Amino acid sequence: MGMCSSLKGRVFSDKSPLVSESSVLIVHVAGAVKSPGVYTLPVGSRIQDAIDAAGGPLAEADIHRLNLADILADGKKVHVPAKDNNKSEEDGLVNINTADANALATLPNIGPARAQKIIEYRE
Repeated sequence: MGMCSSLKGRVFSDKSPLVSESSVLIVHVAGAVKSPGVYTLPVGSRIQDAIDAAGGPLAEADIHRLNLADILADGKKVHVPAKDNNKSEEDGLVNINTADANALATLPNIGPARAQKIIEYRE
């Protein structure tokens, strides 16, 4: 008698371990928090809960760039960004949201006229 014939007529439950839902989720909290790491939280937890589990945000954290009410998903990473403090300029990068016309004009395909249009659009 083969494996398939021994299973014939049997009823399988939807509650088998392969399809059961967990009551917890595991998330990775990184960036500007006091204790970055991997945390286990209840299903339905929000980004704010993950930050709290990691000891809270650091003074330089820019939590306003996050939606703290977002519901977490299992296996996801929450990155708490730090405030810019002009770091991009030190790295040689140009932030198109804050750069002046001279800095914008250093970008490829951005001349003085297009740089001025970008600045006017931001205002």
